[in-house]
Order: sequence, then structure tokens, then C-alpha cells
Amino acid sequence: ENIVYLFLRVERSFKMNAWAENPPSRTRRIIGNIEITAIDGNEYAVTSNFHLYWSRPGAESFMYAGQRRDVLRQVGEGFKIAKREIIMDMAEINVPTLGLFL
Repeated sequence: ENIVYLFLRVERSFKMNAWAENPPSRTRRIIGNIEITAIDGNEYAVTSNFHLYWSRPGAESFMYAGQRRDVLRQVGEGFKIAKREIIMDMAEINVPTLGLFL
């Protein structure tokens, strides 16, 4: 890559339709059953359940389901994720990507 190509790539990243994939995939996240299970000072242990639907034109669609176990740390008036554990409801993982959970 030369400087011109890098410049074009950076410029494109600021546009509204700058997709990382072509054609772009679609995701839908549904999070529910959110419970605070423990409080330790400014840290909160929180569990929640999720469904994530992933589809991409011309490819098979996938449904992910499972539980998240997070530790949220209160910082000022907001919260930051200090720790996250994801427990999938799948016996065998045969999906194209788990990067959706990062």
C-alpha cells in the first residue's frame, strides 16, 4: 500500500456508508433478564440473557443465544465493563464468527 491508497482508506472510514464487509452483514441483538447478582463497593455483578441474529446477503443466517456475566465498575456517573464472561447455549460451535461478542 502506498500513501495515496492509505489516505483514501482513512478518508473512506469517516463516511456514513463505510462498511467493513461488502455486502454488509446485519446483526440484531436482544438482551433481557438483566439481574444484579452482587454488589461489592463500586462493582456490580450482572447477569443477562441474549439472542443475536446474524445474516449476510448470499450466506446462511445464524442465531446465537446464551448468557452474559459482567462485572460493571461505577466510574463517575456511568459504568465501565471490568469483566465479561459469555456462556453460549450451543453444544457445538459451528458458526462463522464469534467476533460479534468482542
